[in-house]
Amino acid sequence: MSQVPRKPDGVVRVVHLTDLHMRQALPGSAEGAERLSREVPAALGRLEAKFADWTPDAIAMTGDLLDIPAVLYGGVEGLDPVIDAATTAAAEEDYRWMFGWLEGTGLPYAAIPGNHDLEDVFQRVFPGPGVNAAAGLRFVRFFDVVDGEMSPVRTAAGARLMDQVLGDPAHNGPQVHLQHYILAPDVFAKNKHYTYQVDGAYTAAIEASGRVRCTLSGHHHPGALAEGAGGVVYSTAPAFGEAPFPVRLMDIDPAAGAEHPVYVIDASVD
Repeated sequence: MSQVPRKPDGVVRVVHLTDLHMRQALPGSAEGAERLSREVPAALGRLEAKFADWTPDAIAMTGDLLDIPAVLYGGVEGLDPVIDAATTAAAEEDYRWMFGWLEGTGLPYAAIPGNHDLEDVFQRVFPGPGVNAAAGLRFVRFFDVVDGEMSPVRTAAGARLMDQVLGDPAHNGPQVHLQHYILAPDVFAKNKHYTYQVDGAYTAAIEASGRVRCTLSGHHHPGALAEGAGGVVYSTAPAFGEAPFPVRLMDIDPAAGAEHPVYVIDASVD
């Protein structure tokens, strides 16, 4: 993990967190000893203590905020099981804790659910998909899903949102897209696709628009990084819910043209 340099003048610094897999009110811990579900609240406290030096301007969370136990991964359209009332209540309590932590930072933020979240409970606490304007950027939030093969799928509502933000003059300006799944590079691991299987259609549209500076994803815990035409950065941050609690900082100049690079800084809490 690199040292975090001083933020240059005129730059918007976005702290990107993903795949926290937190359990606090939820019992137990995530499957896999590397997922430190019950240590995440304390790690977020230590992260916030670093903000005075890092001077971020916004926070982005790209899904799997929680780790819902004993369910077929949430977000699968038409395949979600019935969740018991105790799990639902505990999940809502944990989402409200996360909301309180974000509010307590005093920074603008954008958050989306992932396949280990309960989207309907998430939306009791956080807003649904759409656009947040903050710090000179437009944060576009996609609530995508996975199919029966666990491959990522953009919903019909997500496709309409994508068309709007890339084509409507009302959305002209520097954008950051948030989705739980990967747009680029193509990642296949654990016998499943982590990348949308659309033959590059989404990245082509993003790059042709000239509006998108970077996309922020999660889901693939080791993380990934790619760059497309026009300097669009496709960033998949490593999972925060594993030691040493990694984060990725994106330094973006909203006033610069699309050709201006987005600087990527990997750091960690510990």
